Amino acid sequence: MFDGQYRKQWEKASLEFNGGVTYADRTGGLVGSNQFEDDELRGHVLAEALWDINTEWRAGSDLQWTSDDQYMREYDFVEDDVLTSELYAERLAGRDYLTGRLIKFQDIRVREFQEDQPEVLPEIVASFIGDPDSVPLIGGRWSVDSSYLGLRREGEDGQDYDRISFGGGWARHFVSDIGLLADLETSARHDVYHVRDRDDLLLGEDGTSSRFFPQAQFMTSYPLVRDFETVQVKLEPVVSVTAAPNVDFNDAIPNEDSQDVQLDVHNLFSSNRFPGIDRVEDQSRFTYGMRSGLYHGTLGEVRTFLGQSYRFDKDENPFPEESGLSDRSSDVVGEIAALYGSDYSLNYRFQMDSRYLTSRRHEIDAAADFGSLSLNGRYLFAKELSESGFDESREQVSLDTGYYWDENWQSLVGLTQDLGIDPGLRQAYLGLNYFGQCLYVSLIGQRNLTDGASGESESEVLFRVGLKSLGEFEESKFYDN
Repeated sequence: MFDGQYRKQWEKASLEFNGGVTYADRTGGLVGSNQFEDDELRGHVLAEALWDINTEWRAGSDLQWTSDDQYMREYDFVEDDVLTSELYAERLAGRDYLTGRLIKFQDIRVREFQEDQPEVLPEIVASFIGDPDSVPLIGGRWSVDSSYLGLRREGEDGQDYDRISFGGGWARHFVSDIGLLADLETSARHDVYHVRDRDDLLLGEDGTSSRFFPQAQFMTSYPLVRDFETVQVKLEPVVSVTAAPNVDFNDAIPNEDSQDVQLDVHNLFSSNRFPGIDRVEDQSRFTYGMRSGLYHGTLGEVRTFLGQSYRFDKDENPFPEESGLSDRSSDVVGEIAALYGSDYSLNYRFQMDSRYLTSRRHEIDAAADFGSLSLNGRYLFAKELSESGFDESREQVSLDTGYYWDENWQSLVGLTQDLGIDPGLRQAYLGLNYFGQCLYVSLIGQRNLTDGASGESESEVLFRVGLKSLGEFEESKFYDN
């Protein structure tokens, strides 16, 4: 493997170019049906440029390219599933933002059906936000957003579309004399689509469709706090009502940016729980939850949250199955977080079916520091999300531990165990670190046990030397499995 880097810094601009090339064989094909590929020329390019034009404008570009799907993971250059190349310009002035960009994707996921990644030619986004209490008479702040998105796919059968979106909103925060907190938000958005090469009778003859979507949300909470001799207890019920009309245009509009829908404690109270613009959460709903906390000034704290939402209309639900939002009553989501001093922590997040309270997702992160010995663990269980491409449940546990033999030497051990449909050890590593006054040295051996076509199945020995405050040098040796 020959790998090189070039860097250049000017007064208002910078450039960094990384590239590599090798002549090597690989395991090609698909996961589960692999085939050996003879020696061939393989390589990659990673480049980034940035130009600070003035105090408000800047422009830049990112280039990411590789010769095949396995290369980047096999040689540990990036772990991304999709490489992104981008040319952009943007303006930041106060609370306003404007950007225009061209984007090209390279999908390097190894799977049976390769997604046809579109090219973004172009995307233009403008966002303007008023100052707090800048609206006359009624107070609050205003906002205006507009965007244009053009997606292009290769070939005559690839779906192309253009989308123009324009919207505005108003929001205000209220605090009553008795401590009641409230937020009122109103918004309206108009989207226009022009789609080509799509076989869908719901579209007009010219492939044009539009949608107007107004929405209002009122959210209120009432924090109740009680101080005891050594601890403080907090209870905070939270409710919101979201009002929106019934929109009949979802099926006539292609879904490019709103496919990966997942419900959690962070987006439960969002006015639109779709991640993009192509889908809107129409009709009205009621969302409720309870936050609680137990706080001790020196020992630590325990925080909890439990919540759910309920749609007033049981018909025409826009969410896909298994998303947690496809039923009239959403899944129940919650979180338990605990800290004991600065040495012990636990965070448990869960999602349960609303009807039978069966598990859909569980995530546990735990850490403990005993001085010389540190322990970290993570457990994940997630049911299948066929609409997002995960057609089987996932369950795994990861454990990491480090032990300081003295102030200079530390040993490391870790593993990841798959507990799902195809159980087994997926990764294990063993390491030794030395920390000097101005120098540190690290030696780590790692074994990855995955499908050969993924490019990640390997044994690796990593040697790293670092000078504190200056930088580090690392060298890797790979062994085919």
